[in-house]
Amino acid sequence: LNFWVVPDSANRNSSSGGMVIYLKEPPAGFDALTFNNVGYGDIDLDAFAAGSPSIVIPYRQNRLVMFKSTLLHATDEHDFFPGYESRRVSVTFLFGKRLQQST
Repeated sequence: LNFWVVPDSANRNSSSGGMVIYLKEPPAGFDALTFNNVGYGDIDLDAFAAGSPSIVIPYRQNRLVMFKSTLLHATDEHDFFPGYESRRVSVTFLFGKRLQQST
């Protein structure tokens, strides 16, 4: 679950600022911790997601987005006003563990 708490007025572009969900799961053995904290590692996200459908969810205050979190997803391009009260804040809740596929 992701939801956003900053007022819509902080977002300079109402058609962006949310998230992109790629309708494709990463390969078995994918290390999400490294991906989120270091970078894409061995995965070229653009190449991996090429041709895969995606959903762009625009930012809206108090919008909750519920999705299968093993799908690759990323923060959409965003342009919020400067200042503490306009900072884009995303609250995330994760549930369960990804099952490892046997080879």
